[in-house]
Amino acid sequence: LVVNLPRKTVVSLRGISTYEQWSVIVENFGNSRFEIRPLPEPAQRSPITDISAIDINQDGDTDLISIGNDYSIEPIEGQIDGGVGMILLGNGKGDFSAVSPKQSGLLMNGDAKKMVVLNWTSGKLICATQNKGELRCFSMLNEQ
Repeated sequence: LVVNLPRKTVVSLRGISTYEQWSVIVENFGNSRFEIRPLPEPAQRSPITDISAIDINQDGDTDLISIGNDYSIEPIEGQIDGGVGMILLGNGKGDFSAVSPKQSGLLMNGDAKKMVVLNWTSGKLICATQNKGELRCFSMLNEQ
């Protein structure tokens, strides 16, 4: 779950106040108790419109793939287009580190809206829709 909420806050579902907007991970501890941790700084550069949780590097820890941007902003403000997609590697303790696009090979620029991760013959296939654009797909090959 990625939402915009205050930084480093534990909240109850009964009331949430926000003063800063961040893309965050919300960890559920049960009994309506959640811990909110911001994603790394590179993930704050553009809006996240979709995110998938999978083990990208096959280390047993959950990793994240995100896409974003928003071209629907009023012309006077300009489009929010700094995102190129992002891979965030998890350490198994709820913390994530960003992998550069050059290192990951992931490039999902454009007005990306929705993403699916599909099982493919030699690994996973990541496909993302682009508003008024083409479907973009990238393969993650299983390393043996």
